[in-house]
Amino acid sequence: MINFVPFKCPVCQQALAVSGRSYACPQAHSYDLARQGYLNLLVAQQRRSKQPGDSDEMVLSRQRFLDQGSYQSLASAIAEIVGSHRSGFAQSLLDMGCGEGYYLQQLRAAANLQGQNSDFQIAGVDISKRAVREAAKRKLYLQLAVGTTAALPFFDQSFDSLLCVFSPLSASEALRLLKPGGQVHILEFSHVGPKPLARAYDLWSFQVLPRLGQAVAHDRDSYQYLAESIRKFPDQQALVDMLTDAGFERVRYENLSSGIAAIHRGVRV
Repeated sequence: MINFVPFKCPVCQQALAVSGRSYACPQAHSYDLARQGYLNLLVAQQRRSKQPGDSDEMVLSRQRFLDQGSYQSLASAIAEIVGSHRSGFAQSLLDMGCGEGYYLQQLRAAANLQGQNSDFQIAGVDISKRAVREAAKRKLYLQLAVGTTAALPFFDQSFDSLLCVFSPLSASEALRLLKPGGQVHILEFSHVGPKPLARAYDLWSFQVLPRLGQAVAHDRDSYQYLAESIRKFPDQQALVDMLTDAGFERVRYENLSSGIAAIHRGVRV
């Protein structure tokens, strides 16, 4: 596995150094590199269940959904925003909650088109071990770890950009990890504005989406939960306020599909 940004030991907070197929800190905490090329840095006290994060079934069904191009427009919008960095794709980026690596693959492809593939340093962390394993299988030349976005295993000011796509966000962790001048890019489901469209979206979410989940993934309950959880996401202004309160500046957002989703951005100065 490529190791362009030092990992931090989740137990003692000291740097991890490569030693064969393991990473170890000066306090002798050791973590084996998985055969697929990732580290498991999720320690026992960070686990809330036996299998944290999305289940295997949810990971694989989402992977099928994304790989058939269902969210290609969103991926393209993210690539355009990340590529607008002052150095283009010549930067270091962490995907906080990278899932099975779909958006990282789209970013890698965009960097390649710009001739900046070798200068684009990517890392990804997700709490789901199965998701990280699937991301590693994409062979994207990146740094991967199983971990929690509430306490990411990197040192302060490690990255030029941070990406958070439909994933839990710790604004304070994001601020900690960014270099001065760095940006966070957040893609989240949001709140639809026009009332007629909002009613139609509710109908689709609570009536159609669970049935599609049952037909495609044989999992109605997970898609019902998805529809319900989307309604608990903060609205556009609430997320602006959260980022501002955490210390980000020049916070702004752009609605996608009339507010079904929104991309927020903030700068660490």
